[in-house]
Amino acid sequence: MITIKQYEDYTKYLHLQYADTGEPLDLTGCSFYSQLRDHPNGTLKATATVSVTAASGDIWVTYAASATGALPVGEYGYDVWIVDSNSKKHCIYTARVQIIGRYTEIGA
Repeated sequence: MITIKQYEDYTKYLHLQYADTGEPLDLTGCSFYSQLRDHPNGTLKATATVSVTAASGDIWVTYAASATGALPVGEYGYDVWIVDSNSKKHCIYTARVQIIGRYTEIGA
């Protein structure tokens, strides 16, 4: 389980490559989505910003501090979906997260 502190900027980095050659998967024409919920098909709690470097197969899924700060302490989950150039949808990553409180207040 991943631990995220409230008000933390959380980023998950993914790199997609072909298993047999190690060459990066070209993500040109693909769209990416990620949402955090209290349980599968549950209440939407946060939506990530997804950045991609298409030619190198690199993906950054970011939940901003403003989103993690709005979450009550508890367990949640998120997944990352790709919609390929043929409009086919695939889940490429799923994780459970524990949101915990913080000790330090930045800017307080």
